[in-house]
Amino acid sequence: MLRICCCVFLLAFWAMPLGFAQQTVMTSGNAVVPLMVSFNGMLSDEHGKSSTGVVGVTFSLYKDPEGGPPLWLETQNVRPDKVGHYSVILGSVTSQGLPTTVFAKGEARWLGVQVQGQKEQPRVLLLAVPYALKAQDAETVGGKPASAFALRSDALTTPSGSDKVTKDRSSSTAKSPPVSGGGKPGFIPEWTTSTKLGDSALFQTSAGNLGISTTTPSDKFEVDLGNILVRGPHNFTSGGDTAFLYVGDPNHPIEAIRSNPKTNSGGLTIGTFKAPQGIYLQDVTGNVGIGIGTTAPAARLHVEGTSSPAIYGVFAKASQIGSSFQPTSGLWGDTGQIADLAVVGTADDGFSLVGVNNSPSGNAGLAIEGFDSTNSSGLLVDAYSAGFGGECTIDVNGNLSCTGTITPTVSIDGGKRRVGLSSIGAAEEWFEDAGSGQLSGGSAVVLLEPTFAQTVNSEFQYHVFLTPKGDCEGLYVSNETSRGFEVHELHHGYSNIAFDYRIMAKRRGREQVRLADRTRELEAPKLKRPISLVSR
Repeated sequence: MLRICCCVFLLAFWAMPLGFAQQTVMTSGNAVVPLMVSFNGMLSDEHGKSSTGVVGVTFSLYKDPEGGPPLWLETQNVRPDKVGHYSVILGSVTSQGLPTTVFAKGEARWLGVQVQGQKEQPRVLLLAVPYALKAQDAETVGGKPASAFALRSDALTTPSGSDKVTKDRSSSTAKSPPVSGGGKPGFIPEWTTSTKLGDSALFQTSAGNLGISTTTPSDKFEVDLGNILVRGPHNFTSGGDTAFLYVGDPNHPIEAIRSNPKTNSGGLTIGTFKAPQGIYLQDVTGNVGIGIGTTAPAARLHVEGTSSPAIYGVFAKASQIGSSFQPTSGLWGDTGQIADLAVVGTADDGFSLVGVNNSPSGNAGLAIEGFDSTNSSGLLVDAYSAGFGGECTIDVNGNLSCTGTITPTVSIDGGKRRVGLSSIGAAEEWFEDAGSGQLSGGSAVVLLEPTFAQTVNSEFQYHVFLTPKGDCEGLYVSNETSRGFEVHELHHGYSNIAFDYRIMAKRRGREQVRLADRTRELEAPKLKRPISLVSR
């Protein structure tokens, strides 16, 4: 879709507007007010990209800003420049130009612009043109130039022609009232009375800068001791009415939207290509919602978008891992400063950080990933109590280290209570399994369960503990291999009793670990804490 954008600034009492220029038409050797008007605008598509190809555009003049049939229209082929700007001469399609009857009453007219195949764009007020074309009546009589009439004789005769009466022309011609008044250089004059000129509030410097309430405007237009109010084409009276102030070009507006009590859709948008791409300030009393990418903020700050992340915060400098990671997220905190923080949550008597997950796919509610491959004792998680000194860490090898106990919790009494069970600690990393067997003629062979056998090094020394389930001479173990072991009755007995066994074997790959030192992990760098908290 193509968009038509134009800005018209009119000072009807001072001069013709910048965007309009008269074209001279000669009639019977006499110059009259031209019947054509120059008009400038800009074409762009719905994405804001300037249009440069030839486009058919229909220009129409209306009596009112909305509704009603056109008083005049014509279609021209428009070729914008490389940035989308174009200039046309309204009335140039026919030799007659613009019909003077359209402006016969000296009323302002509204110009509608419609690209072929699209809806007509909001109409633009043409304020100075009617006065310029109406001036044609000052140089014509009944639409005809002065050369079409004979000069009048000074002598007037009676109908009979017998008596000549000489009349003083000066006495029959109304004299223009004298113009008086004065002003200071640089001020644009205004009529203070019907015959007197004086200074207006508008001042123009030699450089062409305009100022209101100032004689030293620092830019093209400056207003001091007051404000500028833009009400828009519908005077900002009904819910949904808009008013625009453009900066740079028509694709960079500040848009005010009058509140609609039924939809609560009013507010102010600052940005490019209108809402919701810009920054939107919700038009409500009290806690104003700010929306970026949305005109319905559900919080004090509501950010939406298809690009990720929606919010990106950097402290000090961006991290190297962040430049390659580029997370898909609503919020991304980042820092490349050593020992500083990317995201922080604080609370006095609340929850400083909460994550709620509803994932039928099984995605983790909390995911922590470490990318460093140089520090084998680096930490992924460090949970520390500054008040009591308790601490648990999870390092890059998956080791969980806690200064307290690791306590399984079990529900009892139908779920009314929960109790903690102490875990058994060992100096070495043992895995255990248990099972049952049956003697036959005083002996039995027990094979290690295949899955358990893969978790331990059964070729390394392991231990088996036996419990007989009946009367016998006693039991012992022999022929321990990586596949299993044998159980026999003492004194060459021939019992057929059942027995239980428990096996302890070293964890595969951790056979030599004994009382591993975790001092380094628990003394890793901690967060910067307020000095009022307990120092470590």
